[in-house]
Amino acid sequence: MRKLIIFLVVLTLAAGFVSAQEEEDSGIGLTAGLEFGVTGINVEEGKTPYLTPGIAYENSFGDFDVAAEVDYTFDFTDDVPQMFFAEEEVAYNLSLGDIHGLTFTLHNENDIVTAPEFGDLTGTLEPSVTYTLGLNPGDFYAAAGLPLTYLTDTAVGFYGTLGFAFSFGLGLEATFNLALNPESGYDGTDLLVSYEQDSFYGEVEINIAKEDITITPEFDYFFNSFTFYVNAEFAGIGADAVSITPALGVKYSF
Repeated sequence: MRKLIIFLVVLTLAAGFVSAQEEEDSGIGLTAGLEFGVTGINVEEGKTPYLTPGIAYENSFGDFDVAAEVDYTFDFTDDVPQMFFAEEEVAYNLSLGDIHGLTFTLHNENDIVTAPEFGDLTGTLEPSVTYTLGLNPGDFYAAAGLPLTYLTDTAVGFYGTLGFAFSFGLGLEATFNLALNPESGYDGTDLLVSYEQDSFYGEVEINIAKEDITITPEFDYFFNSFTFYVNAEFAGIGADAVSITPALGVKYSF
């Protein structure tokens, strides 16, 4: 396990920084990143610094889009808990005319606690379909998905998303979540406001759950092949206490 950890760290750092001065018109679809944050920085007994190296691949082949990412997180407490995360996605884009289109997507992700003891494996498979309508002000889209949790517990959910991406860079999105099995009912609403222009991207994500609200602002700056970003999660708003988790990171695409 120690060799795997060392390999992941070295791979991420090498891929992200060795070729920093090289610029290409188009890359090969790989992105390496490194993030540092502190979970619950305002909670005296629960404050946990963490470090997450990772690498991702994203590319298109005709009407198909493929993407994959692996991350490895170190929590710097006494026993240094560690977690491996992996996600994969494949999508097929079907044109219905000049301004209409459908995208069929299959997404899978897994979390595995690897230290101090191996266990706590979770997995979710999510098929979805997205309809896109191109208009003069921008693109309207609507999506529906069926998240299927298959490890370690099993559960079935459903979500519907409505969004509009304006041509001048503003994006508005709302997602409505339902739990179907083993318990059924409303499972919260997710709101996303984003803006992108030239070398800057910013977003505010709001997760409205049954008992509390989580707000996560993020700001990205693009410089050549680098992306520098900072974000902060404000969790537990409306509950007994608010937990703040700030993070900063860097990505390099090649």
